[in-house]
Amino acid sequence: YSSAASDVYKRQMLDCAKAQSPGFQAVMAGIMMHMIGDIYSINKNYDCEPASLQKIQEACVLILENIYDKLTPEDIAESINMSYSNFRKSFKQYTGIAPHQYMLQLKLSKIKDLLSSTEMSIQDIAMKLNFESADYFSYFFRSKTGINPLSYRKEIEKQREKAKKNSH
Repeated sequence: YSSAASDVYKRQMLDCAKAQSPGFQAVMAGIMMHMIGDIYSINKNYDCEPASLQKIQEACVLILENIYDKLTPEDIAESINMSYSNFRKSFKQYTGIAPHQYMLQLKLSKIKDLLSSTEMSIQDIAMKLNFESADYFSYFFRSKTGINPLSYRKEIEKQREKAKKNSH
């Protein structure tokens, strides 16, 4: 498991744990799922070419570190000096999903984090994560979760209130 990827995950988890913002457990679970997925795919592909595996790990770190930027899978491929077709094929081989899908999963995780831990408006979150519009952002979120962003935020708040009542 690459040191750079491990450092990014550790930093994210430490920041999240220190802040203990509302819903931080869900965010930590999301980070852990990405780590477990990465470790699983690396172990599954242990017999594969190490140089290629290193580049895919590098790509995962780049994607994670640049979640707010308008990076495309093509940009990532270029950054790690791979042709896009080789990058896409290798990425899917190692992770089980296409680079674009991986980026969308990370965005969804970040959206949930922002909805549950900030008061940012839907419009601001959409802009921060480079969605073309708040409407498309809401459509994307609803298509992935089955619930609209505001309802998700209300649901998190309800869970928080329930947890407070149960802890007293």
